[in-house]
Amino acid sequence: MLFIIILFTVVLNPIVSSSEESITGTICGIVTTYRGHPLEGATVMIAGTPIGAMTGVNGEFIFTEVAQGSYTLIAGMVGLRDVSIDVIVTGDSRVAVEFKLRRGFSEEIPILIEI
Repeated sequence: MLFIIILFTVVLNPIVSSSEESITGTICGIVTTYRGHPLEGATVMIAGTPIGAMTGVNGEFIFTEVAQGSYTLIAGMVGLRDVSIDVIVTGDSRVAVEFKLRRGFSEEIPILIEI
């Protein structure tokens, strides 16, 4: 009996744990102007991570295999204000978002001018 308990703890428990940890979802979406025109070359970042993407010709982006959890996405492009959206990824979910960027600059970007 002790052998069976040890076998489960050592061999089978890591298998059960790893299957729970590997549940991921997908975040996809589009970045457009405020008037709805797709923006090619906009950046979308998952805040607090090194994960980011650049939009394609149709303004679309996708992040696959995103671990379950709450995230803040930030979209931006030079000359347009950054926009952030909070999302929740659950097991095997597909979260779709739409960013609408307006003209202007983010107030959080410091500009350094050397003379």
